[in-house]
Amino acid sequence: MEMGKRTLEVARIGWEEREEKLFTGRKAELERMRHIVENDEWRLLYISGLSGLGKTQLLRQFCRIATEWPIWQLEPVGRNGRDRGIDSVQIRRISAGIGAPDEPREQIVPLAALPEQVQKCGDGAARAVLLFDPFEQWEPVHHWLKEQLFPKLPNPVRAIAASRLPPGEVWTRDARWNRLTEHLALEPFDQVASFQLIANHGITQFETQYYLAKLARGFPYALQQLCHDALQHGDQYMASPFYLRSFYERMTRYLQEGLALGDLELQMLDAASLLWNFDQDGISCLIGQEVPVSIFRGFCQLPLIEPALHGWRIAPFAKRWFRKEFSNRSPKRYAEMRKLAKAFVLGRIREASPLERRMWFVNLLHLAENDSLHTLCFLDSPDLFVIEPLRKADLAQAGDMFVSFHEQVPAFFRDQTHQELYLEEYYRLTPETFYGFYRDGRLAMFMSMLPLVPEVAESLRRNPVYRAYIEQGDHEEQDTLMWIASFLPEYSLSAIGRVFLHGFSQLAGKGRLIVLSPFPEAHHLNESLSFERLEWADYTTDHGLKYQAYRLDLRDTAALEIAIDGGFAAMRTGKEPLLTKESAFALVKQILNRFDDFEQQDDIVAQCPYLSQFAHSSLERAEAAAVVRQFLSGIMAEWLEQGGTYRTYGRILQACYVQKLGTHEKIAARLNMSISNYYRSLKKAVQQLGEVYRIRFHP
Repeated sequence: MEMGKRTLEVARIGWEEREEKLFTGRKAELERMRHIVENDEWRLLYISGLSGLGKTQLLRQFCRIATEWPIWQLEPVGRNGRDRGIDSVQIRRISAGIGAPDEPREQIVPLAALPEQVQKCGDGAARAVLLFDPFEQWEPVHHWLKEQLFPKLPNPVRAIAASRLPPGEVWTRDARWNRLTEHLALEPFDQVASFQLIANHGITQFETQYYLAKLARGFPYALQQLCHDALQHGDQYMASPFYLRSFYERMTRYLQEGLALGDLELQMLDAASLLWNFDQDGISCLIGQEVPVSIFRGFCQLPLIEPALHGWRIAPFAKRWFRKEFSNRSPKRYAEMRKLAKAFVLGRIREASPLERRMWFVNLLHLAENDSLHTLCFLDSPDLFVIEPLRKADLAQAGDMFVSFHEQVPAFFRDQTHQELYLEEYYRLTPETFYGFYRDGRLAMFMSMLPLVPEVAESLRRNPVYRAYIEQGDHEEQDTLMWIASFLPEYSLSAIGRVFLHGFSQLAGKGRLIVLSPFPEAHHLNESLSFERLEWADYTTDHGLKYQAYRLDLRDTAALEIAIDGGFAAMRTGKEPLLTKESAFALVKQILNRFDDFEQQDDIVAQCPYLSQFAHSSLERAEAAAVVRQFLSGIMAEWLEQGGTYRTYGRILQACYVQKLGTHEKIAARLNMSISNYYRSLKKAVQQLGEVYRIRFHP
């Protein structure tokens, strides 16, 4: 028996050492916690955040480093059967601290005796801490805690509560407790912390780190799960469609644990995953029934829903997972609801004021089926920043930020054009077009959007990077050049997209957007949104760094719909596709035959210029293949909604390659077609799909 206890203790110590080694990303939070505990102004620290954001791990790390204070964990252990109230409480000492009383390590006391017992916790100590984790367990006695326990805490004692939900009305309605309570809302990791946690697991290859960080979207629980799976199964499995479907299902199921959602709330969650911001009218429109006010209010109080400047939204890091899981679980219903969402948003654009229209244009863009867009542009909440014209006093800091950023990127991408030298000149010409992204009063990011008015165009003519576009292009005064942007390292995972999204919202419905960038992420994003490629305006530095030029016309809603349904954009360019019709037919036939894993077939990849161009690794190849797979699935689903021949094409392709219902003979019989007619229709369907594919991916 004693041997068993020692074995368990050794295992516990080993687990705690590993957990401490893996802990990362919460230095600022730990410093703030220590400051609050040491300060005389506050009595209660309330930590909130979704399950999986690391509240408990944060408290454990705090206990490891705050060794000078006695720390006690309080947990309800006895409940009565009348109203599920709390009868008794377990008090367990986590840390002995300095000068702590000689109390038992663990004891159980009646709830009524708790105020007297905690009086002893602070005896002889400069500070003592009581932990309530999870605070939801204490919900039946929140009023009692506020009125009977916390006011009687001796001066050295501080309480720390951790909950999935922010402080409720019990705490926020009382002005006195508003003054005595400090709220710490945990957020997902930034890129620096995400990469560090992945490295702490022993994964050091940058390509894998980048892929896992993008997939996890800063969510600590997802990062841990992904690292475990990557170490156990390897890169190829992680990039497979099967694993991704499983990952989205696991994450959404984890985030819904304990929420007890009914059928109506689950439908509302599906609808909310499609809209960047939602309100009661939007949700009602998408699910096809009026949502009662009481139900909507309750839905908006769920832990995974957060308020936005215009309505509400699913927590941005999780929104993409819910949308992916929805599309995998019910593709037909997903396609129908997405059409309703598009009609709803377009209606709001027509009715909105100019200021509100910007927000609805972003909602329209959010409807795009575009993984690059959602990874880069919708990773986190835009409400994190105060966006305003860049202050002149911050101009030098912006220049330093630009230089510092390019010193940290790989040598091949380092800027040798010294764009920072043009900052003062361009700022003098159009100061109102420089934007600063401020957080907690600190400049975290900046960008510039130069209007091509005559004086700016003349100045750009003297800048070698932009000379070709100015001298050879048909630019107009309403056109805007997205010049340079830079950011602090912790925001780099989604900074390119955030900058683009702000520029898009400012210009939507007004003019054309021009971008010259050396970064592959920007190239992929531009091409996925069907920007016009302007090879004649490219610029290559003496060191071989190539700035690729793109332009997108945002002057009318039809152009914005192209960005959403980007698969058809190339049809409107009039360019001859790279692949011949015959080559596209053969390639798409091979893709359909290995629809779930075609990216793993070297012979297929070798014939596919799209995959060859963007896929420099197995993980990038899987991402590019997912775009192709999603596009072809979308075309088949659209054909099913049509009548006549295209509906027949859609039924055949779905049954044969997606649902895999059996042999050609069985499928023909199932569709009530003669075998000869079936084969003729199958060939024409694949030919037509190949034509759509080549125009979309190989213009």
